Amino acid sequence: NDVDTAGDNRPYLVGTDNKNAVLPDGDDLLVPQGVTLMIDEGALLKLRKANIDAGTSAVAVNRSQGAVQILGTADDPVLFRSYRDDTVGGNEDPTDVGPKAGDWGGIVLRDDSDAEQQGIFLNWINHADMAYGGGKVLVGSVESSFAPIHLITSRPEISFNTITLAAGAPISANPPSFEVTPDRVGPEVHGNRVTGNSVNGLFVRIDTE
Repeated sequence: NDVDTAGDNRPYLVGTDNKNAVLPDGDDLLVPQGVTLMIDEGALLKLRKANIDAGTSAVAVNRSQGAVQILGTADDPVLFRSYRDDTVGGNEDPTDVGPKAGDWGGIVLRDDSDAEQQGIFLNWINHADMAYGGGKVLVGSVESSFAPIHLITSRPEISFNTITLAAGAPISANPPSFEVTPDRVGPEVHGNRVTGNSVNGLFVRIDTE
């Protein structure tokens, strides 16, 4: 077999299986403080009930200045799929009933991720191919819904991605993510293809009572 094809890729497995047992690569992917997680072209990640999360999500654990860089290419994107999607990476679980929208959460970029205070924008999501995200994930003891690309007061580069079959909008951001400063005007969003999602657009999250 051609090892360069997605069907032959050995996947990273993050989250929990159909019986809620932790998958081989952990129940979540939390970027540590000051670390930049780089995912190279051609990588395959299959997730269930999990996020890729940069920035501090709990008061007791400082994960500031962590960053995520998705470094796909036009010919060889980084693939993000449901754990239940057996069309890529092999059949991991004989109890799979097929993937569905919202099987996993998303890439979450929080307000103290990146090195924005130094005028450096490290968060970068480029040529990712994402499907079946936009689900609910437990963060601490609180279950919340996340978009496949989920911005919390964060201004990353989001370019030339394909996002499909999400249980909501493919990209969401809170209003402070659109801050205007001399070095950047909100997130850099261009060249993305979004189809087959519950909402094909960028959703601006506004808290209400």
